[in-house]
Amino acid sequence: MEKVLIISQNDSATNIISKKITAADYIVDQFKGDFNSEADYQGALAEVKIIVTVLGPLDSDLYFDQLFDAIFDAEIQLDHFIMVTYSGIDNEVIGGREYSEVTDIDEFIKQQRYAAKIVDEAEMPYTIIRAGRLTEGIPSEVKLYAEGQLMPNNSLSYNSLAELVSQTITTHSHINESIGAVNIK
Repeated sequence: MEKVLIISQNDSATNIISKKITAADYIVDQFKGDFNSEADYQGALAEVKIIVTVLGPLDSDLYFDQLFDAIFDAEIQLDHFIMVTYSGIDNEVIGGREYSEVTDIDEFIKQQRYAAKIVDEAEMPYTIIRAGRLTEGIPSEVKLYAEGQLMPNNSLSYNSLAELVSQTITTHSHINESIGAVNIK
């Protein structure tokens, strides 16, 4: 069984994703260290083959710098890196969108784009999921949008996100893609 490390600041997402991936016969660890500590990341990377991140809204760029320094310094060979970020970071949301806990949207967008650039340039299999507004709710049909494709300002339930992450891992799909994801209303 492959080991998955979830690095997340969103407990609702973490718990649901963890349950879904565990049910698919993966070993799941949840990162418990300092998000801004390369040493803490190195301590958590042993035998990890897949990483799922749900970081932000703020300082994701700083956390990704430390995380990828740890990955490269430890010479970890990942099978898949999944970054869950926010829809709208590529100006693809029709009518724009608001972000809770964000007062400086320009800085927030720069941080998210920089974190995504780190992932894109790391030369490892990755998937970037640009999620709609995360909400409670049951899984429902998800519509995916390619990078650069306009998408609506819809929500995405935590359950639907967990299903998408699990499917992406188990089917090895969406490799080296950035996909927008929202529930169909």
